[in-house]
Amino acid sequence: MAGWYINYAGAVSTMLLCAWAAAHLENEPQVWTALFATGTLFSYLFSAFLPIAAYPAAETPHWRIVISIRPTK
Repeated sequence: MAGWYINYAGAVSTMLLCAWAAAHLENEPQVWTALFATGTLFSYLFSAFLPIAAYPAAETPHWRIVISIRPTK
């Protein structure tokens, strides 16, 4: 479950960085653009490659990160 939330940490940190830039760098629109573009790029890369790193195909079905699904009685 925690891995699901970690997958979206990049998008959240990008928005926090953009909000900080809007508040503190009012006269620098080029900096805003660069921060937004690089933040978007890194959040997409993070979302794309984190599941591949966490669940490598070579370790299937015995991953190091285990999600146990057991039926409840």
